[in-house]
Amino acid sequence: MIFFVTQDLEGQPRQLEMHLMPEKEVSMMNQRFTEYLQRQREMYKPSLVQSHLPDLYLCRYQFPAGVSYPDIRLFDKDNSLVQKFITRNGGSMQGNVSLRGLEYLHSHDEEKSLPMLVASGLADHLLVQPEAKRFALAQDTLHDDPSETLTAVETAKGVLLFEYSG
Repeated sequence: MIFFVTQDLEGQPRQLEMHLMPEKEVSMMNQRFTEYLQRQREMYKPSLVQSHLPDLYLCRYQFPAGVSYPDIRLFDKDNSLVQKFITRNGGSMQGNVSLRGLEYLHSHDEEKSLPMLVASGLADHLLVQPEAKRFALAQDTLHDDPSETLTAVETAKGVLLFEYSG
């Protein structure tokens, strides 16, 4: 059993998908996770257009064989039960992709490399590059376009403005 969870920085789930598939089907798991990442990006894309992309993580948790499928109605009533279920049942994180890192990948027309990044485990590291980190931090400014974000430094003679690019 596998959970795909969209969660915030505190680990609180925003969305959950559950899939039953054999542990041996690694390529199928990677394909489904890639599809999940693409659906989540499309779902949150209007947030970027409206000026802010939330700082969320798209995670894949895998469970040991023999874990029973949970009653998902309980999760609807209390989403904190998702993390409790994962912890109690030995769920291990197999992927943790930043939504902002995913958007950075798409904004640079590199989305075709996503399946390879997921399969190799490198999708978890999309925000390692300095330019990608700046892109993600610019989202916290609630500005329409991160490429137009300015940094300001006040001096004794006035204010200096620096472009997003550096």
